[in-house]
Amino acid sequence: MIALVLLRLSIGCHFLYEGIWKIENADKFTADPFLSEAKGIAAPLFYAMLDDLDGRERLVVSYPEVTPADGETAVVQQTDLATVTSPRTVDTWRAFGEMLKGRMGPVKDENVVTPYDKEKLDAEKTALTDMQKPLVEEQKALRDAIAKGTADEKSVAREAELTVKLVKIASRISLINEYHALVAEQGSAAESQAAIRNNKELPPKAKQQAELVLLQRMKWVDQRVEWLSRQQRLADLQQLIMNGKATPEELRDATVLERKQWVDLVVASYEQALQDYLDINSQEIAAHFINLDKFEKSLRGMPGTVGTDFEKKREWDKKGELREVIAPWIKEIETQTNSLKATCFSQCKVWDAQTEIAVKDGSLKVASVKPMLTPSEVSAGKVIPGNWWNPLTWTRSEQMSFMVTWMLTLIGIALFFGCCTRLASIGGAIFMLMIVLTQLQWPAWYPPSPAVVGHAMIINKDFIEMMALIVLATVGAGRWGGVDSVLWTLWKMLPCNRAKAAETKAAE
Repeated sequence: MIALVLLRLSIGCHFLYEGIWKIENADKFTADPFLSEAKGIAAPLFYAMLDDLDGRERLVVSYPEVTPADGETAVVQQTDLATVTSPRTVDTWRAFGEMLKGRMGPVKDENVVTPYDKEKLDAEKTALTDMQKPLVEEQKALRDAIAKGTADEKSVAREAELTVKLVKIASRISLINEYHALVAEQGSAAESQAAIRNNKELPPKAKQQAELVLLQRMKWVDQRVEWLSRQQRLADLQQLIMNGKATPEELRDATVLERKQWVDLVVASYEQALQDYLDINSQEIAAHFINLDKFEKSLRGMPGTVGTDFEKKREWDKKGELREVIAPWIKEIETQTNSLKATCFSQCKVWDAQTEIAVKDGSLKVASVKPMLTPSEVSAGKVIPGNWWNPLTWTRSEQMSFMVTWMLTLIGIALFFGCCTRLASIGGAIFMLMIVLTQLQWPAWYPPSPAVVGHAMIINKDFIEMMALIVLATVGAGRWGGVDSVLWTLWKMLPCNRAKAAETKAAE
């Protein structure tokens, strides 16, 4: 009895410590490395538990059709004209941006797209330039006074206010200039495409590549033009504010709309940066997936337990080599995702600080704007999505890491305190069975286990721990020195159970 209690406590301590360590190091722990090294007949099952192990979901390669040109047959390697995108990543970023914008509340005429009007924009640019000149002169005079030490507090505050106004005016003038240039580029797109196709000096492959670059550029131009068209609503509100004619509702709308458009712009900038990165590496990425397809095709009909030792080693080494090749590209996507979220979090802190100041001084500009961050997000140092509690919205890797962490913790607690010992022991045995299956030690399976872990054929330390848990499940060790003893006593004291016990005793 004492030996079984000690066995239960030992295994409970082991599970509990592993779980607590993973909770404290949640930002470092992931089940991916362990699952990706699975071997044996159950390896495909564990590979399926990983999130996009081979990167096919995050990196999508498209191969355009190559057509004969100029009477010549265009022979182009697949990798030369391949385009690589990451729609899953882009969708994740856009959903994150929409989540942030949803916290800000609605804005009147938020999605109005203003048609391009060159004359109206030029008139606005002229008015802004005329407004800019006296403000610059006033700012210069105030700065001179500040430098000489003759300026009072009102002058310093006025200089800061002028700086903000001038930045907004300069930004708007810059956007108007960009708007004109982009619309002009849109108009010349068809001419540029025709010039590329009619250029007889370019070889077919170069024409295909130039046309792909042009189409990608025009896609970005169209997105930017639409954003500038929506930005006109904010410009109209800011014009009212500078003229002192804006209502409190319009002041609030201008603040919120400016923030929403900042989020859109940041997400679009990250999308463009990601696409630029993928374009630079498109040939290498395309070549990698071609090699991966060839490798997977060569494995069909050749189970992992069949073949010579040389073939098994080559298969395992090639698999690891292919995963090492794609790892930097996947890591770059994850790095940019974390950078986007960190950038938005930092800006949200600035906005909340501005809101707090505005509430204190009674300003109407942002006093009615909702805070962006909750206290828990501020303490955590990141934006936490509203559906964080729903495991169905997590990636498979996040689900597996969470499940492993809390399964170990709960089983450890239950075994240590002897609570629901049978159920906890069965759960622990199932968990250890999964561990055993991921790293089966058998001469026919490659790779062999390192010499440091000893030599075993299936029956190793993990297998022995699994059997020990099965023993604990069969004997109910929690009834000795555990919570189960109390639960069992209360169970026997129930009227229905006492009556059954009396009937059994009478029958005997």
